[in-house]
Amino acid sequence: ATGLARWWATVDLLWVLPVLAALAAGQVWGMERSLHPIEDPRDQSTTEGPRLTWAGVRAYPIMLFLAASTFLFILLYCMAEYLYFAVYLDYFSVGTASTHRDTLTQFLGKVRMVNNIIPFVVLYLVTRPLLNHWGVGVMNLLYPLLTLGAFAGLSHQLTLPWALWANVNNDGLDDSLNQPIHSLNYNAVPYGWVGQVRAISNGLAYALGLAAAGLLLMAAQWGLTPHQIACGGVVLSGIFVLIRYGMGRSYVRSLLQMLRTGRVQWEEVGAGMGRLPKQYSGEIDELLTSGDRSAQILGLALATRLHNPQDCFPELEPLLATTDPVLRRNLIRFLSQNPHPTLNSYLYRHLDSDTGAVRPAYLSLILEALLARRSPLSEAQLTRLFAYPDTTVQALTCVAAAAQGNSHLTSQCQRIWQLPLSDPERLTVIGAIRLNRNPRLIPIVQQLVAEGSVDVVRAGLETLARLARPGETALVALVEQELTTFDPLVRAIALQLVGVLQHPRLLLDVAVGLEHESLAVRLWAAQALGNYGNKSLRVTKVYLASRRFEVVEAAIAAIGRINTRQASDALYEFLRPDYQRAAQIQQWLLQLPDDQPIWRVVQILLADAQERIIARVFAVLRALDREGLLHRLEKAIHGGDGDGSGHPAAIANRRRRANAIETLAAGPLRRFIVPIMTLLETEDRLSPAPNANLLTKRGPLVQALLDSDDRWLRVAGIFVCSQQEQPLPETLVNDPNPLVQRLAVALRDGQQTTVPDQDWFLKQLLFLKSQSWLKSLSLDELETINWAFNQRDFRAGEVICGPRGDDEVGVDPRRQELYLIYDGDVLLASHGVILTAGEGFGVMHLWEDTAMQFKAIAHSECSLLCLSRARFNRLVDRCPRLLGCIAQVADITELI
Repeated sequence: ATGLARWWATVDLLWVLPVLAALAAGQVWGMERSLHPIEDPRDQSTTEGPRLTWAGVRAYPIMLFLAASTFLFILLYCMAEYLYFAVYLDYFSVGTASTHRDTLTQFLGKVRMVNNIIPFVVLYLVTRPLLNHWGVGVMNLLYPLLTLGAFAGLSHQLTLPWALWANVNNDGLDDSLNQPIHSLNYNAVPYGWVGQVRAISNGLAYALGLAAAGLLLMAAQWGLTPHQIACGGVVLSGIFVLIRYGMGRSYVRSLLQMLRTGRVQWEEVGAGMGRLPKQYSGEIDELLTSGDRSAQILGLALATRLHNPQDCFPELEPLLATTDPVLRRNLIRFLSQNPHPTLNSYLYRHLDSDTGAVRPAYLSLILEALLARRSPLSEAQLTRLFAYPDTTVQALTCVAAAAQGNSHLTSQCQRIWQLPLSDPERLTVIGAIRLNRNPRLIPIVQQLVAEGSVDVVRAGLETLARLARPGETALVALVEQELTTFDPLVRAIALQLVGVLQHPRLLLDVAVGLEHESLAVRLWAAQALGNYGNKSLRVTKVYLASRRFEVVEAAIAAIGRINTRQASDALYEFLRPDYQRAAQIQQWLLQLPDDQPIWRVVQILLADAQERIIARVFAVLRALDREGLLHRLEKAIHGGDGDGSGHPAAIANRRRRANAIETLAAGPLRRFIVPIMTLLETEDRLSPAPNANLLTKRGPLVQALLDSDDRWLRVAGIFVCSQQEQPLPETLVNDPNPLVQRLAVALRDGQQTTVPDQDWFLKQLLFLKSQSWLKSLSLDELETINWAFNQRDFRAGEVICGPRGDDEVGVDPRRQELYLIYDGDVLLASHGVILTAGEGFGVMHLWEDTAMQFKAIAHSECSLLCLSRARFNRLVDRCPRLLGCIAQVADITELI
């Protein structure tokens, strides 16, 4: 508009509006044709939240302040808008009517441009830093004070600069200073009432504010001058400041109430709380002296935010001698994180007291807090503390001396590090070094880790990962040693340290971590390889060809973390065969016959191949997504279609899915998602193909399966050949995949004649694939899980599990297993329920360490697949998605 106003008159610009309206209407029409609104299911039941009462309002007065603030905000907004437009009209009224209209139009366009830019600048450079420093309570006052200043200036003089300030305050600063902070105040409202409070504030109070503004403008028409309106704005702005001040006070009070009642956790609201004024010291003192550890921890967290914490010092005294490790950690956090200088004086006063009468735990806590604050100790203090008859205090004194570069105690400290320190002593010293964050202390950590227990090594490596810097060669030998350890967590933390060091000599050792059975090791190996950048790309690409699906996923994550164009191209090349195979599988499914049961099995394998392709593509998207787009859309894409095709919930899910897929395809990772759009849009990959018929040329189809580069498709081809008694190609006997080779050899040598019927492993694998709670897992994942199930056969009447009677032998009531009925029937005697094939029991024993409280008896000859708790825990590392599958299973023994 600003540019057009240079050439067109303001009146002529109005002709642009119909064009813009037509374009907008066309866009809406196009959206209506391509996108469909998501309607709530008609039969979806809504649970009504707790009703807001006056008792709740009295407990959380911030709700009243929110409504009053909204009312005054919109009233002041309309008043300011009236005033600055009146000033603009008066200022640009010089000259002819057409000239001042054109000038005013250009001016308003420029102001609009400035107001659109301001939120980007202020939000990131002003709002966020001040919010972190002051918290929500103080930030509530900033915008009302700016509004008061604008009205004060307008009441003094109705000039263009003050009108501009009021305009910027109404638009740019409202979007960047007012609305974000106002929204954060709802964090102090209990979640169940947020909707009702928003309805009152944004609905009722906002409407009342508009009505009041309308009455005020009517009064202006009857003789109320702009100066009088500005003076009224000053008064209302003052009230606005007072209300926002009360809102800030109430914000903290409401948060404290929610914390004490357990409605929220400190981690959820601590960042926005800011500094607490002195009047909250009484509530904090009450928490510190309550005797309840949880309340004391909350009190310490709140005390960290006090402007002046010295009022809490008397209540802290009994806690300083505690031996509770959790309480000690929170005490040290409070003593180290509150920046007030009185804490230094407080700690020095305790340090300089008669150390002979002080308990070691008390003195070591003071030393740890001083180290965390990086507060220096005098040489006299160091000498006196080193003479204290406690090894932990002496070791912490040596740490303080080394951190300051004091060499006075070097020889004595060297003797301390050579002593056989206990694990608790080593852990205390390592924890103090971690809090001190001084790289000069790295040699001490190395000495403590040497010959230490697993817990000490873990803590030491984690501390070194925080202190080390890239290129530190002194730690390479230690890391190389720990990368060969059998403890998965130690190895994972060692990889974390390698990711910091990024030493070229360790690159191959890190890459080997991608093959580890522990999930933690694989994840840290992927992160470390990502830190190496393009230097690790050549090594990591090798693991994309691994036979183990979890290794491939780790390699994808590692390459994604490299975050370069070369890494993105490498992942695209990795997926290229999948994209080609996806189109082939789609054609095969359309050609698949259905006159024999074996084709149904082949259909399952083909659909699984499609699912694995989609899973690999999404693994790549997850690794490359830097904007979090996939995280927001993945639930809609994989959410399912509901119970039936015509069900309202199913229709809504399909629409969400289609919209999510289109959004993803329009994003920065478009080239990865477009090749599988057809797969994603297919709702049921196992539904009968409309083009399938008995005249399909099966020979080329089977040959294509046997020639596929996907092992499960080759297995599908072997299934068909064995069922139809067709010879197998000799090349399969030497197939690089062990499973394909085993089947080909067994059929060639006559060990088996038809598969999968005569192959127990594949038959059991397909049985697991047919279970509803496991069908989301791929055949690769189920192959790993299949080995962990132990098949056991029982005769009719035989006790499978349960409390052992006096006349029963061989039944262990402590056996913790999941039982899945493979064949036959099982009677749950204590429940009077008969379970059939495909049903299971004992799921809770994978989570809880309890003995069997029910008895299961074989109702007929039956076979059960048993998964022990130990094997389940190992499987979760190999196949993390199994955890979600098991969590969905309802244990019938718990339901009845």
